[in-house]
Amino acid sequence: MLRQIRAISRFLFNHISDINYNIIVLIMLKVLCTIILMDYYYVYYGYDLLYWLDEIGQNPVEYLFSGIVLTVAVHVVMSCVEVIILSTLIRRNTCRYNKPRQHFEERYRRFVLMRLVQQLENALQIQKRCSGQQDQHNQQEDMTMLEDLHSSHQQIHLAVNAFRTSVAVLLWPNRADLQMDAFILYHIDEGQLTELKRHGYSLSQPDNRDIRNEHLKRLLNPPGY
Repeated sequence: MLRQIRAISRFLFNHISDINYNIIVLIMLKVLCTIILMDYYYVYYGYDLLYWLDEIGQNPVEYLFSGIVLTVAVHVVMSCVEVIILSTLIRRNTCRYNKPRQHFEERYRRFVLMRLVQQLENALQIQKRCSGQQDQHNQQEDMTMLEDLHSSHQQIHLAVNAFRTSVAVLLWPNRADLQMDAFILYHIDEGQLTELKRHGYSLSQPDNRDIRNEHLKRLLNPPGY
């Protein structure tokens, strides 16, 4: 007996990847419905497991038909639930993407501007920290200060270059850009957006005049670049 159990366990373990999980869900729901029904009859009518075994033995065809009906009912209910969930997800995504082009463009303008502000502010904080150490003449500290200044200058270059690349589709869009879907063209990195929000930067902070093309052009070559 133990050997047979081990063989069955080994077979199930080797073929677990071939199992259709939808069938497992249906079986579990059928078992759950059966247990709930038996519990109800036991609590209110006193019908225990022996009673049901005796009933099935006397009327096997009727209970077989009841099992088929239960299976079909569970399958129909699961199908309805899947349709409702899929419809909700599709409607939600449609509402998310089905917005005017101006909405995505303005959101993108605010994002690239706030990302530039955050990156430049980080670099300027390093420079400010270095300026506070100018009175110290220790050679080791001087080397550290020079490394920090170099790192700050590199961060400014990277921030401005990323800003230039991002605003190109706003300042000089080509024909392909104009024909592209707005959600794709003005795509925002959600990871960077989360990082901005974590540091207290919001897309609602910039004023409307700060995200116009004239202002963005002036930021292409900021002081200190």
